Amino acid sequence: MTAILLCFCAFTNKAVGQSWSLNNGTLNINDNSAFSSNPYPWSDRLGEITTLNIGSEVTSIPAIAFWSYSNLQNIIIEDGSNTLNFENGASFAYCSIGNFYLGRNISYSNSPFYYNTIITLLTIGNQVTSISANCFSFCTGLTSIIFGSGLTSIGDSAFDGCKNITNALNIPAGVKTIGNYAFSGCESASSLFIPNSVNSIGVDAFSYCVNLQNVTIEDGSNTLDFGNGASPTFEASSIGSLYLGRNISYSNSPFYNNPLVTSLTIGNRVTSISANCFIFCTGLTSIIFGSGLTSIEDSAFDDCKNITNALNIPAGVKTIGNYAFVGCESATSLFIPNSVNSIGVDAFSYCVNLQNITIEDGSNTLDFGNGASPTFEASSIGSLYLGRNISYSNSPFYNNPSVTSLTIGKYVSSIPNETFFNCNGLAQITSNDTTPPTIYSNTFYNVSKSIPIHVPCNNVADYQKAPYWGLFTNYQCPTTVNEIEKIENKIYPNPVKDELFINSESPIKKVEICSLAGALLLSNNSFNGKISVSSLLKGVYLIKVYTDNGLTISKIVKE
Repeated sequence: MTAILLCFCAFTNKAVGQSWSLNNGTLNINDNSAFSSNPYPWSDRLGEITTLNIGSEVTSIPAIAFWSYSNLQNIIIEDGSNTLNFENGASFAYCSIGNFYLGRNISYSNSPFYYNTIITLLTIGNQVTSISANCFSFCTGLTSIIFGSGLTSIGDSAFDGCKNITNALNIPAGVKTIGNYAFSGCESASSLFIPNSVNSIGVDAFSYCVNLQNVTIEDGSNTLDFGNGASPTFEASSIGSLYLGRNISYSNSPFYNNPLVTSLTIGNRVTSISANCFIFCTGLTSIIFGSGLTSIEDSAFDDCKNITNALNIPAGVKTIGNYAFVGCESATSLFIPNSVNSIGVDAFSYCVNLQNITIEDGSNTLDFGNGASPTFEASSIGSLYLGRNISYSNSPFYNNPSVTSLTIGKYVSSIPNETFFNCNGLAQITSNDTTPPTIYSNTFYNVSKSIPIHVPCNNVADYQKAPYWGLFTNYQCPTTVNEIEKIENKIYPNPVKDELFINSESPIKKVEICSLAGALLLSNNSFNGKISVSSLLKGVYLIKVYTDNGLTISKIVKE
């Protein structure tokens, strides 16, 4: 009797033609006629159905078609080019869907998967071009997404509130738009990759992604637009390490006031850091600039107070905007290349821990603009290398007592009046120019005239006779490398790996190691015969040795 019943059932399924079949727990629906005369001919078997396969010829799913299929574990919507329409959002209500394969575009008034907490794995086929708005909103059980290669858009709130996605959000190449709130609240996602195909990202698209550790915006020549949202795209989201590979535009920066960005790498195709881009990113400790950068705009890094590495502005940058690095309290050194033509108001003010500033040698004049306050207001400077002429309405170094050492490069022909006005902490000046640069009555106002002035030996008399240089009384030499290499200080080994030894006929008071541009890198005020150079990168450096007989400078090579 059982055998007869089984045969009858099999025959019954076959009798309906190819519209549907039920085999070993898998329900295959092959075309729309499966829902015609009897919309749910398999409803008495729903407890057996564990897998649902919707064929590519099916174009519409009726309301509540699979309501309460409590054992349904797998849904497969086969690959296809035609859109599958769901007539009602309750098509899969009360179903236990674990794995879901979406093989084509779907349409609906209300998403059939909205707030489905059971879906755990989503695979999107290569023929899907769009994930529609709210499609998987609040699918809190979803842990993993595999994106297909044909995707071009991800709609508003498509994955909003999918808080347990733990794998990387690797947006596939080809996606052009990511909608508002698309991945908002994806709390467990650890990394995000945005390909260069993406042209626009909506409001709060990645907000409240609190466990992101790495965000990569791929290198590209097209500008990525973050729109006109009132709140940042990454609001309340961790970012950790950010790679910015192309220019971005916005009304409000996607990274505004984000204390969770710690490391920033700027790719070589980025030409501009827009205004306020990283303003108040107080957790940012490290910046690596790309070689393609030409401008850093107003307040780009305003109040990034924990940047601890050197601010090495790359060659090619032409403009640095107002307040660009104001309040970068922890930065210890600054390098300004000779490509920079202008620096804005208060660009480096309140950088209280700067120790070394190098303005690279160059024949072009560096303009500090018309600001009412000095560029370095309330900033420490320490050792300053001035490699070219400067212009300003107010001197960038005006009334700054933290300038202790000044080196003047050979391209400097004139130092304007009041440049170092009231810089009464200045303890020594070195000029590499054989011709005394023109200075004025108040260029060094309230600077002690008895401090050491190091100039080329053959030109001491020229400086002593030059207007206002003659007011200084303590000229010392030699200072040029060619002359200093004649001095009999023994420095070895050279090249050096870890420790450098110095023998001298006179007691050594102090040893300094500087870059070739003059920036102080290491200093030892209690020299005991050797100095460690293990922290230096490979390259050529200047070593300054101070003795009772004066200053000597030599070249060393770090291996």
